[in-house]
Amino acid sequence: MWGCPLAGTTQLELRVVEEGASDSRLDALSGKLRAAVLNAGAAAVKPLPAAAPDRGKTDLGFVVGALTVSLQPEAVQAVVHAVRQWLTGRLGRKVTISLDGDHLEVTGISSEDQRRLIDAFLSRHGGAPR
Repeated sequence: MWGCPLAGTTQLELRVVEEGASDSRLDALSGKLRAAVLNAGAAAVKPLPAAAPDRGKTDLGFVVGALTVSLQPEAVQAVVHAVRQWLTGRLGRKVTISLDGDHLEVTGISSEDQRRLIDAFLSRHGGAPR
């Protein structure tokens, strides 16, 4: 059910990390990130199902702090920038974005290096840098 992508969409995986955060804190953060990503044009954002029992799995069968995002390919850029905006000024927090086996770690630190990494990631996946 959760793992079935919508027809014609791209799938992203987002993982929120905050140093020292409890599972309930990560769950709350991923809920806020979910709202930001939906506002950026994602078609659907759901908790990432747990494939096998692990430390991050809850009794509900999903990975705490992780989301699976269904979106049209042209919305990838807007969603990546929404993640960066959501993180701005939030030190100690990061989001890992995964798409087609490619991973990008986005932090709340505003830097030229971070911007270049995001632009390179978007270029690899058909999005024009901002």
